[in-house]
Amino acid sequence: AAGADARVGGGPALPAITALERDLEVRGTAVGGDDASFEFNGETVDFVRRPPGLAGTQMAFALYATGDSMSPRFEEGELVFVHPGRPARPGCDVIVELHGQDGTPGPCYIKRLVRRSGSRLVLRQFNPAKEIELPMERVRHIYRILTPGELLGI
Repeated sequence: AAGADARVGGGPALPAITALERDLEVRGTAVGGDDASFEFNGETVDFVRRPPGLAGTQMAFALYATGDSMSPRFEEGELVFVHPGRPARPGCDVIVELHGQDGTPGPCYIKRLVRRSGSRLVLRQFNPAKEIELPMERVRHIYRILTPGELLGI
């Protein structure tokens, strides 16, 4: 029946897509490129269905990816989801928010975390392939992007 839960491969029942609430904020666009960026300005640009892995999670959000520096991992217009309580470790895809100037929001980028120390953050982009180093004093926050398995609650 339409809207009913479905069983996939004899596994647990998955909720119908229409059963998922459209209550997760999309806070804008995070740019994968070198010269452009997104700023967290407090505006919600859309609401999307909350994946099962984010059910009940406070402060979770999504962003639209733009640019091609993280292709083929993230493509133009793709939604990425963040659980702000999950720590980022090397190998994770992340959104890095930098400090702004004079109290304004800073730029944000989607990259892969390579390593960090007390003084340096090392990130990788895929297209063109290169590593980027940032002084930690420029970094306001590092948000880990959830994997498809985490979004499904696996």
